[in-house]
Amino acid sequence: MTESTQELIENGLRGHPLENLIDGWTFHVDEPSSNVYVIGGVNKQGGKIKEFGGDPQKVLNNCLRKAEQFNSRQRFFAKFKNLLFK
Repeated sequence: MTESTQELIENGLRGHPLENLIDGWTFHVDEPSSNVYVIGGVNKQGGKIKEFGGDPQKVLNNCLRKAEQFNSRQRFFAKFKNLLFK
């Protein structure tokens, strides 16, 4: 795990939200059991995602990827809506 990712995870475990990783999203980290990490994200529109697993770096990367995909779908539907209702 890279040092910066490890610092992010450690800060998250201390209760600090992880912000500005993906535009519009805030993430929270929890370790409910030894070596089980849960990272959840909420965006400004109320969208939610959650990932869990034993490798915190993979869990964080998967969560960030899901947030990017969520944003991408939101942009697509916004463009579609604009075309449909012009």
